[in-house]
Amino acid sequence: MSIVAAALKGLESLEEEFRNEPTLFFTEHDLASRAYELIQKELDHRKVRRNGGKSYYLVHHEYPTPFRCDMSGRSFAVKEEDDRTPRGGKYQRGHYDLVVFSPEFLQQCDYQLAKGQDYEIVKRDLPSVIKTIGSAPILVGIEFMFNRDPFASEKNVEDWWKGVLQDYQKLDASRQWKKLPFMEQIVMMFFDVAACDVANEDVADLIRRGEIRHCVPVPQR
Repeated sequence: MSIVAAALKGLESLEEEFRNEPTLFFTEHDLASRAYELIQKELDHRKVRRNGGKSYYLVHHEYPTPFRCDMSGRSFAVKEEDDRTPRGGKYQRGHYDLVVFSPEFLQQCDYQLAKGQDYEIVKRDLPSVIKTIGSAPILVGIEFMFNRDPFASEKNVEDWWKGVLQDYQKLDASRQWKKLPFMEQIVMMFFDVAACDVANEDVADLIRRGEIRHCVPVPQR
């Protein structure tokens, strides 16, 4: 089984658990942690050993984006180095809930580049590594959102769907970076205990196209 197939199988298991027993999960972090566990199991906790003896897991939480971005007000936009916030500062980088790396990429990386936290190192060294391997460093990027209760107001409903779309847009913008492949496959999952109607046409269209997964509990008889 390929790495991508193993990751998707783990996510399918997570969705099945949620559909049948949604009360297993109290928080979004519960979902992400369980996804990590299931994917690691499918991958048999595979590690990559780099020349020099350093080892890395393929699966990681909260990995930083390779770009700065504006995610204020439930919007999303990639920002360049010379862009400034309304207060005059630089925009921050975002993070992905969960990523599954290409082993070929990690084999080329020292620890500082692999963990991606030093932006100067990322900007300096990542392009050459991507060109060397000729493919995306991240095989699967995953975002989760979790709605536990019925919405209290129309504004809550509107903000929720904007948040789902915002996370999807972050993933979508990550398919390429500086005209180089960065993320091979994206998975946006939102888990909805309340099984609410999809009130955002953009999100509804992405669900119809299979770009976003709307995970709801099995109706109780």
